[in-house]
Amino acid sequence: MPPALAGILVADFSRVLAGPLCTMTLGDLGADVIKVERPDGGDDTRAWGPPWHAEGATYYLGLNRNKRSVALNLKDEADLELARRLAARRRRRRRLVSPRDDRPPRPRPRRRRRREPFAANAILAALIARERSGDGQRIHVSLIDSALAALLNQASGFLNAGAVPGRLGNRHPSITPYETHRAADAELAVACGNDALFRRLCGAIGRPELADDERYTTNAARLEHRDALTADLEAALGTAPAADWVARLGAAGVPAGPINDVAQAFAFAEGLGLEPSNETGGVRTVRSPMRLGATPAAVRRRPPRLGEHDAEIRAWLREG
Repeated sequence: MPPALAGILVADFSRVLAGPLCTMTLGDLGADVIKVERPDGGDDTRAWGPPWHAEGATYYLGLNRNKRSVALNLKDEADLELARRLAARRRRRRRLVSPRDDRPPRPRPRRRRRREPFAANAILAALIARERSGDGQRIHVSLIDSALAALLNQASGFLNAGAVPGRLGNRHPSITPYETHRAADAELAVACGNDALFRRLCGAIGRPELADDERYTTNAARLEHRDALTADLEAALGTAPAADWVARLGAAGVPAGPINDVAQAFAFAEGLGLEPSNETGGVRTVRSPMRLGATPAAVRRRPPRLGEHDAEIRAWLREG
């Protein structure tokens, strides 16, 4: 069976993070992604290092697999005409699905990566709608809209109760214990979303009486006495290493896990048999989290060098 998006052409004029990650997602699903770059340096992230790899900046490599690169100078009339031909490569112009972004980007370092899932989903929805109606459409996914939508429960708290959240670190605003706690040698994450899980936690750490303490019998009570609860829990957790507690709590059915760095996170995923990375053409990238049974996401191309596919793409565009 061909990939899910086989036969879909993506003309990618984006750069840096949001657009390239969105189009890489479409490429993983089988779309033919043509990355249009300026001849003098290409995508900004090609120079965003360290870290470096033999193929260039690792930042760029992480966002641009499954694409072909053509270098076009959009200030040159001949190249601009080729760009127009690329954008019009549909059987009918009205079948074009086109993202709309008519405002200059502004620096929002913590919000930029919120947009990609919404943009990819909007494109896929527009493709499905096109199959039904025969018509394409323009889509608009802004950074601020995406950032607000990604606030989820925090946004709902403000909109429906006027609650403006403050800084809580790793603490959950509405549930406790649902945060990190200090063990003898390191921190671990503990997530008790209901009273039954809290009772299991108390038993697993050797403090079953805490579950019947009137300060902790309900989530509302635990939130009211959160600092006291943290002190009681960490007094018990401090008697053993974090790894021991992760094992004990897991055996008791209490969600808990270690605080990993990136290397440990990949090792942990490998230990679960998830194969979290892929190597293609000497470049390692994070394996797509989308696991489709019949049309799986796949890596077919390593990230392209600047203008690597100039000859074939230019010839194709000049054909008509």
